[in-house]
Amino acid sequence: KGSVAYPYKAGSAEIKAFKNLLNDLGMRVQGVDGFALNSFTDPMQFQAIFDTCGELGIKSLCICGDAPDKEKFANMFGKLCDMAAPYGFRIDLEFMAWRTIGTLEQAYELVKMADRKNGTIAVDSLHLYRSGGTAADIDKVPARFLGDIHLCDAVRTPPIDMKLIQMVREGRANLDSTSGTPKGFEGLVREAREGRLLPGDGELPLVDFMKHMPRSCAIGVEVPVPGLDSQTVLNLSYAHSVRVLEKLC
Repeated sequence: KGSVAYPYKAGSAEIKAFKNLLNDLGMRVQGVDGFALNSFTDPMQFQAIFDTCGELGIKSLCICGDAPDKEKFANMFGKLCDMAAPYGFRIDLEFMAWRTIGTLEQAYELVKMADRKNGTIAVDSLHLYRSGGTAADIDKVPARFLGDIHLCDAVRTPPIDMKLIQMVREGRANLDSTSGTPKGFEGLVREAREGRLLPGDGELPLVDFMKHMPRSCAIGVEVPVPGLDSQTVLNLSYAHSVRVLEKLC
């Protein structure tokens, strides 16, 4: 809900033109993002999307969602992984504090239950810290379960009552819908969609975060900047990310 959808099909003129452009630029598509699912989602409805992702040669497809029934969600996630395997890409499960899969630990539990080699976790710096997590928590997850990095910055103080975050961490929050914004989480959702800062422009401990993530994980910068053209955003994202990464050396 609220995301832009691009209904391009495998074999279409648009996809062929896009692939030609990527080849000319010496670029490739790392991943596709933006699927909110739940325990009762039928994975087969995404077959056409998987065909398109396969043609593009992506490395990961990122989903988020809610798991009112953990076993059913794990089975659904496993089926997604099985569908992705012939195309050679992973399924990254992303956690967000306003969902039942709201923490790194909760995402890890589900990918372990699914038990697929291409089932991994997307770790977003904003979502990790806003869900009450720390960089040290990453060390508790075997590297093989860690997928893409979503890098951004933010102010130190979260726009939410931390009592709600504690309820999420304890699994006591009533967050079993993939649509709408749960009461009390409005500020957190707004920040994630509109209030992210370029890496290094905020107060999150990003260098510490990156030190705990495997060097093999691909880095995506997730910072929508309203009012700026895409090339400027790309240039700023790259320059700011390099400054953060240089501090790792």
